[in-house]
Amino acid sequence: MNMDKNTVIGLVLIGVLLIGFSY
Repeated sequence: MNMDKNTVIGLVLIGVLLIGFSY
């Protein structure tokens, strides 16, 4: 599965937001 840097950065930002809102 080929993912470019923008997609990876987007997924990381979404993960950080979800972790931030879960606390």
